[in-house]
Amino acid sequence: MSIRLLVPTLAICCFLAIGLSGPARADGTVDEARYYQLIYDFEVAGYCGLITTPILDATRSKRDGIETESALSADDLRSIRIAAFVAADREYQNRSLGGHKAWCQSDGVDGVNRILGR
Repeated sequence: MSIRLLVPTLAICCFLAIGLSGPARADGTVDEARYYQLIYDFEVAGYCGLITTPILDATRSKRDGIETESALSADDLRSIRIAAFVAADREYQNRSLGGHKAWCQSDGVDGVNRILGR
């Protein structure tokens, strides 16, 4: 794997992992699909070079909200994040040289719009 491909993934993984504040509270529920989609969308935005301060802030806010309200353990949340990271990475690799441009214009922009609530 080239350094170019590794850097966005590592940076985003570190951002999301550092944001953990410990185990989630058991007094709420989480929509696992919504959490997965948020992490996947953010990862795709990273591959596509679409991350801006508003996107970072919105992701952090939504992630923190879901984790706080979640009845899932920290290990469960981590497993969901890892699955989303892997799915985005595989999709990026499947696009081959230049094929990611259309992916970024469709899935990347759609994901950013979901993160920003558009």
